Amino acid sequence: MFFVSYIMLWTLTIVNLVGVFMLFRHLGKQLEHSTVAASEQGPEIGSHDGLNLQTIDGRNIQLGDGRSYLIAFTSPRCAACMKVLPIIREELSRGRETRRAVVLVHQGDVDAAEGYVDEMPASVLTVADPERQLAGRWNVRGTPYFVVTDGAGVVRRKGRGSSQEQVASFMNEPLGGSYISVDTASGFESASRT
Repeated sequence: MFFVSYIMLWTLTIVNLVGVFMLFRHLGKQLEHSTVAASEQGPEIGSHDGLNLQTIDGRNIQLGDGRSYLIAFTSPRCAACMKVLPIIREELSRGRETRRAVVLVHQGDVDAAEGYVDEMPASVLTVADPERQLAGRWNVRGTPYFVVTDGAGVVRRKGRGSSQEQVASFMNEPLGGSYISVDTASGFESASRT
């Protein structure tokens, strides 16, 4: 009887170890795919599109007009986007100047985008993209997604973010310019100086 229970114990232990190994392997692959997907989407780092956007209140935004922009792609059906909007509002209300102008690209209809404007400070520019034309042009497949351009309209950073620290770094981090680095833990890709 002792021998049978001993064999059963070792069999269960081996089955559990194989299960744990398979679980870690699966999670590793999921993390790898989500990081690759986040860094593969969006415009190319270093690209210059020269976009001319029109806000829902009729103002024109020309990328490359000397201002650095944070372009935040959001969607009304995105739970993470609903967390990001208060973070942007809070960062702007702290009383300090951010390094770049904030543009919300709302992937819903104009009426829903106008609701965003009511909740945001006047300094936030809102663009409606109901047909996802801009998102398609820049290969943005998920929200919230951020693109940072410099004063010349060159894309310097891109990625997803939903925490206070991530959004604040997109809004305030200085821009570099000579190589591309990808933070595999977060999926951020940015151009930086050596």
